[in-house]
Amino acid sequence: MEAFRKDEVPIAIDTSGVQIRARQLGDMTMLFYRFEPGADLRPELRGLPGDRCTCPHWGYVISGKLRIHTQDGEHDVGAGEAFYVEPGHYPEALELTEMVEVSPTKEILGVGEHILRVLGMAQRRSA
Repeated sequence: MEAFRKDEVPIAIDTSGVQIRARQLGDMTMLFYRFEPGADLRPELRGLPGDRCTCPHWGYVISGKLRIHTQDGEHDVGAGEAFYVEPGHYPEALELTEMVEVSPTKEILGVGEHILRVLGMAQRRSA
């Protein structure tokens, strides 16, 4: 058994109004998100297939509201709601939102590495 607090989990990504903390737990990774209103990860997901996240997620919205754009439309999830989303999506924060997700480690690491590469290129361009 492992137990930990969100503030004990290191920040993996902090960009464009989105902060992600991640901790690997065996074959799965737990992620804590904080989205500022209007934030989304579309720019950071460009270059992935369909310019969308390629990882499935099981999540719970603690506070706020997200719009999840999938290939079959838009789906809003709000505080107190649990969800599952298949690969091929991107999130957009409608409000200040905090949530927790569990994702397969192999898949989420690939997405995270892509985002960090995109951010690295963006940082080099602005330097």
